[in-house]
Amino acid sequence: MLVAERGAIFSCSLPTRIGWALAIILGLSATAARADEFRYHYVSFTEVALPSGFVEFIPTAIDDSGRVYGAAWDTIFAEPHVAVYTDGAVAVLQSGIPVVANARGTAGGYVINPGTGKLQAALFHGTTTQLIPLLPGEVQTYVVSLSDSDSVLVWSEDPAGRNRSTYRLYNNRGEITFRFQLPTGSDCPSCWKVNNRGIVVGTISDPSLDAFRAIRFRPPYSESQVLAPLSTDTDSTSFGIANSGNVLGISDKLRDQTRHSVGIWDRNGHFTTYFDGVIFLPLMNDENLIVLTANYDTDFNSYLVPRPGVRLNLEDLLDNPGSVETSLAQVVGINNHGDMIGYGSCSAIPCPTFLLRRESSGR
Repeated sequence: MLVAERGAIFSCSLPTRIGWALAIILGLSATAARADEFRYHYVSFTEVALPSGFVEFIPTAIDDSGRVYGAAWDTIFAEPHVAVYTDGAVAVLQSGIPVVANARGTAGGYVINPGTGKLQAALFHGTTTQLIPLLPGEVQTYVVSLSDSDSVLVWSEDPAGRNRSTYRLYNNRGEITFRFQLPTGSDCPSCWKVNNRGIVVGTISDPSLDAFRAIRFRPPYSESQVLAPLSTDTDSTSFGIANSGNVLGISDKLRDQTRHSVGIWDRNGHFTTYFDGVIFLPLMNDENLIVLTANYDTDFNSYLVPRPGVRLNLEDLLDNPGSVETSLAQVVGINNHGDMIGYGSCSAIPCPTFLLRRESSGR
């Protein structure tokens, strides 16, 4: 799916084997900072042994215990399997692809119908698969976000083909507690999240403003809160939500690309800028620790942003920099300890994949 108004700047798609390539406008300013509180050890998944018959492990999520979830692919890349990395080994489990994981060890993602190639949302509890039933008329679904109590935010494709996707929140009893259909055809599944308090955040295209707006829904979901951009900007986009309800996102002037700020909206909708600048994808954990990553235009590095105005190059934080296979181009997951997983810059498949294990005293 492509948000057409954003063209090449803002492309959101279903998860694929090569990863989650996504570029958006974020900040880049050189700032000296203390790095001693953040030290990391680089672990290469390229060198991790896989069970017989499997040739590649693609990490997609990491929980607070440091377990890494991902997809393991067989020799002909015919059928992906749920796989878990822990203590230096990868265990390959049932068919499916995990997209997210929570603190209790549940993973959420999808399985692929071998007959149609369509996706169906699923939870993976160890070796057990729990399918989320398709509703009447639904064609394709997958899990985009998952709380620690196993509340599941599911994306659903519009069966009429108008790209008016629907987002539904299911509690751990399978009951739908929240439903929102996009008002227009623009969609960004990566922008939609739920936190442990059941607060949902996403991004819509507002035709009345001819602009994008981040939007927050608090239980009991009787009304929504639009998260406005800065007064100097025209668009706002969400990319994460902490348990406090703080929302990570960008405020920008998309049409002429003269203004791009990454920051956090607080509970009252006030936006605090963390960085201004160039194209990056932002990620955030529950501690408001931000990573700027996936800048494939001018900078193949990723940066940790522990507080406003502070930017730390991840490669400068490693205790074993000689082990790095290539630049740390794309972080795809960060847990609440600050451990990260991702992909290195890549000119050929398979791309180098990695775990950055935080070694600081804060672990």
